[in-house]
Amino acid sequence: MVSSQISRVGGGGTAYRYGGEEFCVIFPRRSAEEAAAELERSVDFSTPDAVVMNADKMLYRAKKAGRNRVIF
Repeated sequence: MVSSQISRVGGGGTAYRYGGEEFCVIFPRRSAEEAAAELERSVDFSTPDAVVMNADKMLYRAKKAGRNRVIF
């Protein structure tokens, strides 16, 4: 779920895995306000709790599949 949402980010943003379970989106030559506005337009998560629950579920599914996996 996380990767499918991150892949929807437009506006020149490029997504990177930052750590074990952390991701970031870099917007070259954009202000923080411009980047935040693009992220708000790109993401349609229903609620923060639903996002965390789904991300956690997908994380464990990926780990069971052998780690270093992308799960949709």
